[in-house]
Amino acid sequence: MSGTSTKESTNLFGDDSRFHHIGYAVNRISDVAPNAVIFQDPIQRVNVAFEQVHGVLLEYVEPLDRNSPIKKLLDARQSIYHVCFDVPDLRVAVTCAQRRGLFLLRRPKPAVAFGGRSIAWVSHTHLGLFELLQR
Repeated sequence: MSGTSTKESTNLFGDDSRFHHIGYAVNRISDVAPNAVIFQDPIQRVNVAFEQVHGVLLEYVEPLDRNSPIKKLLDARQSIYHVCFDVPDLRVAVTCAQRRGLFLLRRPKPAVAFGGRSIAWVSHTHLGLFELLQR
């Protein structure tokens, strides 16, 4: 890559982990993606939809109710709130992340938007929130 000073990449989540999407908190999915297919996820207490924008997958996440975990983000006017990586083994990815100083915020749970595949949430002190998606 032009303009970078490092030659090797950082491995936060284990071998063969790859970028999946960027998550945006939105008040209403229909405001940003009126034709999107919306998935209701009562486990995560959100509605989600996906849209490709210039080759990058964006996930729009709206609160399902007043107790939704992203309601606080919206109240703070924070829209971009996570980056997701697809990982071959969620347990290995979480362990690798913890060795690199990230903290497990939510244990793996199935996600409706991903056909029931499990996700976990980890946080980095300086980089913020990451979603890990079981391949």
